[in-house]
Amino acid sequence: MFANLSGAKIENLTLRDFNLPAASTNTDSGVLAQTIISPTNSVELSKVKVFNSIITPGPNANNIGGLVGRVANGLQARRIRIDNLSIDGDNTNSDHVRFGALIGSHGSSQGRLELSEVKILNSDIEGASSIGGLIGRINNNDNLDHSIREITLTQNQVIGRFGVGGVIGQFQGASGQTQLEKVDFDSTVAPAGIIGSGGDVGGLVGRTESTNNRLIIKQSRVSSNIFVSGIGSIDQVGGLVGLYANGNIMDSLYQGTISITPTLVSHHIGGLAGRMGVSSNFGVKAENN
Repeated sequence: MFANLSGAKIENLTLRDFNLPAASTNTDSGVLAQTIISPTNSVELSKVKVFNSIITPGPNANNIGGLVGRVANGLQARRIRIDNLSIDGDNTNSDHVRFGALIGSHGSSQGRLELSEVKILNSDIEGASSIGGLIGRINNNDNLDHSIREITLTQNQVIGRFGVGGVIGQFQGASGQTQLEKVDFDSTVAPAGIIGSGGDVGGLVGRTESTNNRLIIKQSRVSSNIFVSGIGSIDQVGGLVGLYANGNIMDSLYQGTISITPTLVSHHIGGLAGRMGVSSNFGVKAENN
């Protein structure tokens, strides 16, 4: 609908039966907007719904979201529903990066990301790397605190090669803190709700990489099988997080089966996290899980 949103407030909007073809879907594409760029005020979205829509990424596509392709500044979104969305990328195309059912890529310099009461239902997201059931990639380098809470993802399938997460594909940055609270990924889709073909695969988050930017996971749950296969080495696969560099996991749970093929070349596989705290600069703490 929109190329760019800046300082906008949108509520009570329903979008149905959109089909974004490959010819028009390359960089920064979404059903509602290509980008959110708000230099002074956050964009506010409330009660926005997307139903029965298909996005076919072009050959060089990146930053593809069911709602917004790329968020460059602040966004407050609540009571959002995405139902029966397909982002039909190619997990062998290395250009197909940063895909998510809500947002393809978020990198904010002047505003917070605040998401609450979001539902993603019956949707399929496929690409190569940084592929998430909610957001493909979050990049926080500006000492901001982001909040993602009360998120429900039901009967979805997320497919990629590297950096594949049921909620967030890749989380990175040098400062600030992002909190996932009361986030549930629940899928009985066969063969698995989350499928990878390389590494950095997790039920909530595929990969975190940061120095001072902490990811806090609280009261969250994954109930889904995870399947990872590949020709080469498979590394860092976890029920909640594949690679977890810096943060806390509290009162959270993984229920499901993690299947790895071939098993002879697999490393760092765990029910909670595949790998935690990769150097002396990083610290991870797990409590009551």
